[in-house]
Amino acid sequence: MDSPYITNSTVFIAPEIVQQMEEEVTSSRTKQPATDSTSIPISNEILDDCERSFTAAQESRTKASKSFFEDTGLMALICRHDRVLFLANIQTVGEKQFYALALLEALFKELPISWVVGVLYDIGCQLHRSCEKVRTLKM
Repeated sequence: MDSPYITNSTVFIAPEIVQQMEEEVTSSRTKQPATDSTSIPISNEILDDCERSFTAAQESRTKASKSFFEDTGLMALICRHDRVLFLANIQTVGEKQFYALALLEALFKELPISWVVGVLYDIGCQLHRSCEKVRTLKM
């Protein structure tokens, strides 16, 4: 009989890492947005209007109940070839940006600093705004 294949390798980000990103995002919300030359030239007024128009961007809206399951969904980071690079268990009610930021941070830790990365996200302008506020993810 073959012995079972056991590996510590996983594409899931540890819950502790997601929690650290949540704490960093929460503390960053009180800070002013970055004003350096790398910021996209879109006014805060436009970004605020965009945020109000997307249900996913409005983190206070409930889409799933935590009364039956600890995890309410998955968020995935995939390459352009549709291969899963990293996954994060969503353990909150609603899609919160710190999950996407934790996935991006995990990716950047694995890539050479000289690489250029393109990101597609349904509310990319809001994600960019968050990246500008979070210390580790300046774009």
